[in-house]
Amino acid sequence: ADNDGRPESSSPTCSTKRKRCEQCKVKLPLIPMECRCGKVFCKLHRYAGEHQCTFDYRKMAAKEIARNNPKVEAEKLRKI
Repeated sequence: ADNDGRPESSSPTCSTKRKRCEQCKVKLPLIPMECRCGKVFCKLHRYAGEHQCTFDYRKMAAKEIARNNPKVEAEKLRKI
């Protein structure tokens, strides 16, 4: 009878904080751009050169090339 016939909610309504760009702190749209360094950026700072990205793209590319191109060796020939 204290709540005037309304059901009690276990948690108060909370507003979700919108994510912001790591570089310029502008509010991001519903689908943010996530970089490979793990940070989220706006459309202006989504490229690695625009936000001083710490992800090593060269090392990742070298691993990808090594994985896609296995070493091919022929069997050794016996000497006569």
